[in-house]
Amino acid sequence: MKLSEVKGERVFDVMADLIEPLCKIATDKQVKALFKQRTCPKGMDPRDFMLKRIQQAGPKIIKAHKDDLIDVLCIIGDLDRAEYVGGMTLMSLWSDVMELLSDEDFVSFLASANIVAGGSPSTSD
Repeated sequence: MKLSEVKGERVFDVMADLIEPLCKIATDKQVKALFKQRTCPKGMDPRDFMLKRIQQAGPKIIKAHKDDLIDVLCIIGDLDRAEYVGGMTLMSLWSDVMELLSDEDFVSFLASANIVAGGSPSTSD
């Protein structure tokens, strides 16, 4: 379940379908509050910075946005939502989320769209 595995014309559908659930997460006031700092600290890799933010915010986001997160996983994995939820276990969800968060293309997508950081992933001066 990696964004980097989405190929061909399917990329248009995936991009279009990701907008709603990611925007619901990104516009949540609680989520925004978790990401007050807008720039990556000097000397820190922007991807590492994004992953650190996700680690800190992950539990709150998961609890507040279960449906949105399931939608994201199903969209990227091209999975039927009902089947995915019906077969979901703690370990399968953990594995899917970790695989997605370790996908450099997904992390870059979030950073470039300013979804997680609430600002530019570039380093501060």
